[in-house]
Amino acid sequence: MRGTFFRLATVLTLTGLLGVSPALAEPKPIGGKLLKLKTDKGSAKNLFLFKAVAQPAIAAIPDPTAGTTLLLRWQTATGDGRTDSIGLTDALWTGLGKPAGSKGWKYSDREAAQGGVKILLIKPGGRGGLLKVLAKGSDWSGEPGAAVLSSSLDLYLGDDHYCADWDGQNGDVKKNDPDGYLLVKDFSAPGTCADTICGNARVEGNEECDPGTAAATSTCSSDCTLIQTEPSTLETVQEKIFNPGCISAGCHDNGTSQGQLSLAAGESWGNLVDVASFNPQAVVPVRVDPSQTRDDSYLYRKIAARTVGGTYANPGGSAMPFDAPVGEDCLNALGEWIEAGAPASGNIASADLLLSGDCF
Repeated sequence: MRGTFFRLATVLTLTGLLGVSPALAEPKPIGGKLLKLKTDKGSAKNLFLFKAVAQPAIAAIPDPTAGTTLLLRWQTATGDGRTDSIGLTDALWTGLGKPAGSKGWKYSDREAAQGGVKILLIKPGGRGGLLKVLAKGSDWSGEPGAAVLSSSLDLYLGDDHYCADWDGQNGDVKKNDPDGYLLVKDFSAPGTCADTICGNARVEGNEECDPGTAAATSTCSSDCTLIQTEPSTLETVQEKIFNPGCISAGCHDNGTSQGQLSLAAGESWGNLVDVASFNPQAVVPVRVDPSQTRDDSYLYRKIAARTVGGTYANPGGSAMPFDAPVGEDCLNALGEWIEAGAPASGNIASADLLLSGDCF
């Protein structure tokens, strides 16, 4: 019978790390024997089941133990939805046949700990292969909350991309109610597979990243483009003052560390803030004292001695940097950062503005 058009997607991705993947996989469209989604009896009784049989595209099966993830997407009248990518435990795969894997692979988790997935079975066969995915319980988060309107299934195994797509023009829709019971039988294979699916934990096509989730992460947006994050004030001080003025001259890198002070990236904050100066002649005792004014920090006085002189001319020890003075705007930015508490992260707007130009 002809039924309501819907798209329902499942993605299994063999990739060890989110956002790291091989080139686009070879598309292998498959048809579906059974698609069942029951979320109408409370989350503890959630059920997802997909079966495909006699599919010529399912032949030699790659080893799935290198990292597999599962994703379900859907569309309803109220909008699109999906689960996050579900990472399946490598150790729970069993290779079938002798040698192991020659007759397919089975994933079995009695606890359904990873996203509710209990069984994943994929086997080749003389008349075509078989695929079965079963998930149960409250850990399964694929709850559309309405009648499903559209669907696709994608399985990535190594360089193979199996996909199943039902467009409402073939197959037999037995159930599709708004309470969350969907049952479709016998739908044919699509013509091809999607080149890219944002959120499947694979960087494909024109994607810059892939978070493996519908939500954005701190570095990757929900449309799989990189999020350009503003450097913190300390990171800018590091880039514009410490690196060119204190490290490149060979004075305070992590190999030389004159005055027992390394200002290398990742070390500078811990070596400065609330740390006593190694120089007994220092006119103030602490390298950076975030509880006081800038004049109470030896680092500020040393740099100010070279930049402006005057009342800062004798900080106790040599004025810094040796090669060239820090520009006054950047010196003031350093002071703003200190008086804002010398944070290791985050931004001080007044300091960032002063750091917008060149420091040398």
